[in-house]
Amino acid sequence: SYNIIHVVELESIKLVIRVPATGCGSGMTLVAARAMESQVATMRLIRNKTTIPVPEIYALDTTDNNEISAPYICMSFIPGKTLSEVWFDHSGTVPREELRHRILTSLSRTMAQFSCLAFDQMGSIMTDGSGAIVAASGPFDSTSGFLDKNSIPSSNEHVWDTAEAKVLEAIKDSLPALDSPPGCVLCLPDFDSQSVLVDDEGSVTALIDWDLAQTMPRFVGYIRYTGWITRDWDPLMYGWPKMAESEDSPETLERYRAYYNTEANVYLREVHKEST
Repeated sequence: SYNIIHVVELESIKLVIRVPATGCGSGMTLVAARAMESQVATMRLIRNKTTIPVPEIYALDTTDNNEISAPYICMSFIPGKTLSEVWFDHSGTVPREELRHRILTSLSRTMAQFSCLAFDQMGSIMTDGSGAIVAASGPFDSTSGFLDKNSIPSSNEHVWDTAEAKVLEAIKDSLPALDSPPGCVLCLPDFDSQSVLVDDEGSVTALIDWDLAQTMPRFVGYIRYTGWITRDWDPLMYGWPKMAESEDSPETLERYRAYYNTEANVYLREVHKEST
Protein backbone atom coordinates (compact mmCIF):
# COMPACT_ATOMS: atom_id res chain seq x y z
CA SER A 1 0.00 0.00 0.00
CA TYR A 2 1.05 3.60 -0.60
CA ASN A 3 -0.58 4.79 2.64
CA ILE A 4 -0.92 3.80 6.28
CA ILE A 5 -4.58 4.05 7.28
CA HIS A 6 -5.80 4.75 10.81
CA VAL A 7 -9.50 4.84 11.73
CA VAL A 8 -10.10 7.06 14.76
CA GLU A 9 -13.46 6.82 16.55
CA LEU A 10 -14.50 9.66 18.84
CA GLU A 11 -17.77 10.07 20.75
CA SER A 12 -19.83 11.21 17.79
CA ILE A 13 -17.63 10.84 14.71
CA LYS A 14 -15.30 8.46 12.91
CA LEU A 15 -12.26 9.82 11.10
CA VAL A 16 -9.79 8.31 8.67
CA ILE A 17 -6.16 9.41 8.91
CA ARG A 18 -4.09 8.64 5.81
CA VAL A 19 -0.31 8.84 6.22
CA PRO A 20 1.77 8.38 3.06
CA ALA A 21 4.21 5.46 3.31
CA THR A 22 7.02 7.73 2.10
CA GLY A 23 6.12 10.47 4.56
CA CYS A 24 9.07 10.22 6.92
CA GLY A 25 12.27 12.20 6.57
CA SER A 26 13.60 12.69 3.05
CA GLY A 27 10.79 10.60 1.56
CA MET A 28 8.41 13.55 1.76
CA THR A 29 9.64 15.43 -1.28
CA LEU A 30 8.09 18.52 -2.85
CA VAL A 31 6.57 16.28 -5.53
CA ALA A 32 5.01 14.03 -2.87
CA ALA A 33 3.61 17.06 -1.03
CA ARG A 34 2.06 18.45 -4.21
CA ALA A 35 0.54 15.02 -4.91
CA MET A 36 -1.22 15.14 -1.53
CA GLU A 37 -2.42 18.69 -2.22
CA SER A 38 -3.74 17.60 -5.62
CA GLN A 39 -5.57 14.63 -4.11
CA VAL A 40 -7.33 16.90 -1.62
CA ALA A 41 -8.16 19.50 -4.30
CA THR A 42 -9.63 16.77 -6.51
CA MET A 43 -11.83 15.30 -3.77
CA ARG A 44 -13.07 18.73 -2.70
CA LEU A 45 -13.91 19.64 -6.29
CA ILE A 46 -15.94 16.45 -6.72
CA ARG A 47 -17.86 17.07 -3.48
CA ASN A 48 -18.54 20.71 -4.39
CA LYS A 49 -19.73 20.09 -7.95
CA THR A 50 -21.52 16.71 -7.72
CA THR A 51 -23.21 14.34 -5.30
CA ILE A 52 -20.65 11.62 -6.03
CA PRO A 53 -19.87 9.97 -2.67
CA VAL A 54 -16.26 10.77 -1.75
CA PRO A 55 -14.92 11.37 1.77
CA GLU A 56 -15.03 14.90 3.15
CA ILE A 57 -11.60 16.40 3.81
CA TYR A 58 -11.17 17.93 7.27
CA ALA A 59 -7.44 18.64 7.37
CA LEU A 60 -4.24 18.35 5.34
CA ASP A 61 -0.64 18.69 6.51
CA THR A 62 2.21 17.88 4.13
CA THR A 63 4.87 18.37 6.82
CA ASP A 64 5.92 16.40 9.89
CA ASN A 65 5.63 19.47 12.11
CA ASN A 66 2.40 18.36 13.79
CA GLU A 67 0.95 16.19 16.56
CA ILE A 68 1.72 12.87 14.86
CA SER A 69 5.11 13.90 13.42
CA ALA A 70 4.08 12.85 9.92
CA PRO A 71 2.25 14.29 6.92
CA TYR A 72 -1.40 13.26 6.80
CA ILE A 73 -4.86 13.75 5.35
CA CYS A 74 -7.79 13.65 7.77
CA MET A 75 -11.11 12.75 6.17
CA SER A 76 -14.56 11.44 7.02
CA PHE A 77 -15.20 7.74 7.48
CA ILE A 78 -17.76 6.30 5.06
CA PRO A 79 -19.26 2.88 5.89
CA GLY A 80 -19.28 0.13 3.32
CA LYS A 81 -17.37 -2.88 2.07
CA THR A 82 -14.96 -2.86 -0.84
CA LEU A 83 -16.53 -4.36 -3.91
CA SER A 84 -13.75 -6.96 -3.97
CA GLU A 85 -15.16 -8.29 -0.66
CA VAL A 86 -18.72 -8.46 -1.97
CA TRP A 87 -18.61 -9.57 -5.61
CA PHE A 88 -18.07 -13.29 -4.93
CA ASP A 89 -19.77 -13.39 -1.52
CA HIS A 90 -22.76 -15.76 -1.25
CA SER A 91 -23.73 -14.91 2.34
CA GLY A 92 -25.84 -11.79 1.78
CA THR A 93 -29.62 -11.56 1.90
CA VAL A 94 -29.82 -10.30 -1.70
CA PRO A 95 -29.30 -13.02 -4.35
CA ARG A 96 -25.82 -12.64 -5.81
CA GLU A 97 -26.84 -11.97 -9.41
CA GLU A 98 -29.40 -9.37 -8.35
CA LEU A 99 -26.81 -7.76 -6.05
CA ARG A 100 -24.31 -7.54 -8.90
CA HIS A 101 -26.83 -5.85 -11.16
CA ARG A 102 -27.72 -3.39 -8.39
CA ILE A 103 -24.03 -2.57 -7.96
CA LEU A 104 -23.50 -1.98 -11.67
CA THR A 105 -26.63 0.18 -11.85
CA SER A 106 -25.60 2.25 -8.83
CA LEU A 107 -22.06 2.61 -10.14
CA SER A 108 -23.21 3.71 -13.60
CA ARG A 109 -25.47 6.35 -12.00
CA THR A 110 -22.53 7.56 -9.91
CA MET A 111 -20.00 7.66 -12.74
CA ALA A 112 -22.40 9.51 -15.06
CA GLN A 113 -22.12 12.54 -12.78
CA PHE A 114 -18.49 12.96 -13.81
CA SER A 115 -19.79 14.23 -17.15
CA CYS A 116 -20.53 17.49 -15.30
CA LEU A 117 -16.79 18.02 -14.78
CA ALA A 118 -15.05 18.93 -18.05
CA PHE A 119 -11.57 20.37 -18.52
CA ASP A 120 -9.63 21.90 -21.39
CA GLN A 121 -6.30 20.37 -20.41
CA MET A 122 -4.81 17.15 -19.07
CA GLY A 123 -3.01 17.15 -15.73
CA SER A 124 -3.39 17.15 -11.96
CA ILE A 125 -5.87 19.40 -10.19
CA MET A 126 -4.53 22.05 -7.82
CA THR A 127 -6.01 25.17 -6.22
CA ASP A 128 -4.77 28.72 -6.65
CA GLY A 129 -6.87 30.33 -3.93
CA SER A 130 -9.69 31.28 -6.28
CA GLY A 131 -10.72 27.79 -7.32
CA ALA A 132 -9.57 24.53 -8.91
CA ILE A 133 -7.16 24.64 -11.81
CA VAL A 134 -5.32 22.03 -13.86
CA ALA A 135 -1.64 22.70 -13.29
CA ALA A 136 0.70 20.03 -11.94
CA SER A 137 1.82 17.07 -14.07
CA GLY A 138 1.24 19.10 -17.18
CA PRO A 139 -0.94 20.63 -18.27
CA PHE A 140 -1.22 18.99 -21.68
CA ASP A 141 -3.55 20.12 -24.45
CA SER A 142 -3.79 16.74 -26.19
CA THR A 143 -3.13 13.03 -25.82
CA SER A 144 -0.11 13.31 -28.10
CA GLY A 145 1.41 15.97 -25.84
CA PHE A 146 0.91 13.73 -22.81
CA LEU A 147 2.46 10.71 -24.52
CA ASP A 148 5.43 12.66 -25.87
CA LYS A 149 6.20 14.06 -22.42
CA ASN A 150 5.84 10.76 -20.56
CA SER A 151 7.37 8.38 -23.08
CA ILE A 152 10.64 6.79 -22.03
CA PRO A 153 13.02 5.98 -24.93
CA SER A 154 13.27 2.23 -25.40
CA SER A 155 16.61 0.45 -25.58
CA ASN A 156 15.00 -2.47 -27.45
CA GLU A 157 17.24 -4.76 -25.38
CA HIS A 158 14.32 -6.44 -23.67
CA VAL A 159 11.16 -7.98 -25.08
CA TRP A 160 9.03 -5.71 -22.85
CA ASP A 161 10.76 -2.61 -24.21
CA THR A 162 10.03 -3.73 -27.75
CA ALA A 163 6.40 -4.52 -26.91
CA GLU A 164 5.86 -1.17 -25.17
CA ALA A 165 7.36 0.71 -28.11
CA LYS A 166 5.04 -1.06 -30.57
CA VAL A 167 1.95 -0.44 -28.41
CA LEU A 168 2.89 3.24 -28.15
CA GLU A 169 3.25 3.48 -31.92
CA ALA A 170 -0.20 1.94 -32.38
CA ILE A 171 -1.70 4.40 -29.89
CA LYS A 172 -0.11 7.37 -31.62
CA ASP A 173 -1.50 6.18 -34.97
CA SER A 174 -4.99 6.40 -33.43
CA LEU A 175 -4.53 9.84 -31.89
CA PRO A 176 -6.95 11.76 -34.14
CA ALA A 177 -9.72 9.39 -33.04
CA LEU A 178 -8.61 9.36 -29.40
CA ASP A 179 -8.69 13.16 -29.17
CA SER A 180 -12.25 13.30 -30.49
CA PRO A 181 -14.41 14.59 -28.94
CA PRO A 182 -12.02 17.14 -27.44
CA GLY A 183 -11.72 17.88 -23.76
CA CYS A 184 -10.61 16.02 -20.65
CA VAL A 185 -12.48 14.40 -17.77
CA LEU A 186 -11.90 12.85 -14.37
CA CYS A 187 -11.99 9.23 -13.26
CA LEU A 188 -10.66 7.11 -10.43
CA PRO A 189 -6.93 6.53 -11.03
CA ASP A 190 -7.39 2.82 -10.27
CA PHE A 191 -10.97 2.13 -11.32
CA ASP A 192 -11.26 -1.33 -9.82
CA SER A 193 -13.02 -3.26 -7.08
CA GLN A 194 -10.77 -2.13 -4.20
CA SER A 195 -11.65 1.54 -4.82
CA VAL A 196 -15.45 1.19 -4.68
CA LEU A 197 -17.38 0.81 -1.41
CA VAL A 198 -20.90 -0.64 -1.41
CA ASP A 199 -23.56 -1.46 1.18
CA ASP A 200 -25.42 -4.73 1.68
CA GLU A 201 -28.15 -3.67 -0.77
CA GLY A 202 -25.73 -3.02 -3.64
CA SER A 203 -25.62 0.78 -3.52
CA VAL A 204 -22.29 2.54 -3.95
CA THR A 205 -21.41 4.36 -0.71
CA ALA A 206 -18.02 5.81 -1.67
CA LEU A 207 -15.30 6.08 -4.29
CA ILE A 208 -11.92 6.06 -2.54
CA ASP A 209 -8.19 6.10 -3.31
CA TRP A 210 -7.80 9.35 -5.23
CA ASP A 211 -4.00 9.33 -5.11
CA LEU A 212 -2.43 10.56 -8.39
CA ALA A 213 -5.79 11.49 -9.93
CA GLN A 214 -5.56 13.52 -13.14
CA THR A 215 -7.83 14.86 -15.82
CA MET A 216 -7.52 12.48 -18.75
CA PRO A 217 -8.78 12.04 -22.34
CA ARG A 218 -12.38 10.91 -22.57
CA PHE A 219 -11.53 7.43 -23.85
CA VAL A 220 -9.84 6.55 -20.53
CA GLY A 221 -12.17 8.68 -18.40
CA TYR A 222 -15.12 8.12 -16.12
CA ILE A 223 -17.25 6.06 -18.50
CA ARG A 224 -14.70 3.37 -19.27
CA TYR A 225 -15.33 -0.17 -18.06
CA THR A 226 -14.28 -1.08 -14.53
CA GLY A 227 -11.37 -3.42 -13.92
CA TRP A 228 -13.36 -6.30 -12.45
CA ILE A 229 -15.60 -6.72 -15.50
CA THR A 230 -12.66 -6.68 -17.93
CA ARG A 231 -10.61 -9.38 -16.23
CA ASP A 232 -10.65 -11.48 -19.39
CA TRP A 233 -8.88 -8.68 -21.30
CA ASP A 234 -5.68 -9.37 -19.34
CA PRO A 235 -4.63 -12.98 -20.00
CA LEU A 236 -1.61 -12.69 -17.69
CA MET A 237 -3.84 -11.97 -14.67
CA TYR A 238 -7.07 -13.77 -15.61
CA GLY A 239 -7.47 -17.05 -13.68
CA TRP A 240 -10.48 -18.60 -15.42
CA PRO A 241 -11.28 -21.53 -15.39
CA LYS A 242 -8.71 -22.74 -12.82
CA MET A 243 -9.88 -20.12 -10.28
CA ALA A 244 -13.60 -20.29 -11.00
CA GLU A 245 -14.44 -19.50 -7.37
CA SER A 246 -12.87 -16.03 -7.74
CA GLU A 247 -13.21 -15.37 -11.47
CA ASP A 248 -16.19 -14.89 -13.79
CA SER A 249 -16.33 -16.62 -17.15
CA PRO A 250 -15.69 -14.62 -20.35
CA GLU A 251 -19.37 -14.95 -21.25
CA THR A 252 -20.44 -13.62 -17.85
CA LEU A 253 -18.06 -10.68 -18.04
CA GLU A 254 -19.28 -9.82 -21.53
CA ARG A 255 -22.86 -9.85 -20.23
CA TYR A 256 -21.94 -7.52 -17.34
CA ARG A 257 -20.19 -5.13 -19.72
CA ALA A 258 -23.27 -4.97 -21.92
CA TYR A 259 -25.48 -4.34 -18.87
CA TYR A 260 -23.18 -1.63 -17.51
CA ASN A 261 -22.97 0.05 -20.91
CA THR A 262 -26.77 0.16 -21.19
CA GLU A 263 -27.20 1.55 -17.68
CA ALA A 264 -24.45 4.13 -18.14
CA ASN A 265 -26.05 5.46 -21.31
CA VAL A 266 -29.40 5.83 -19.53
CA TYR A 267 -27.92 7.92 -16.73
CA LEU A 268 -25.69 9.94 -19.04
CA ARG A 269 -28.79 11.00 -20.96
CA GLU A 270 -30.48 11.94 -17.69
CA VAL A 271 -27.52 14.07 -16.60
CA HIS A 272 -27.43 15.74 -20.01
CA LYS A 273 -31.16 16.60 -19.80
CA GLU A 274 -30.75 18.08 -16.33
CA SER A 275 -27.85 20.28 -17.45
CA THR A 276 -29.59 21.70 -20.56
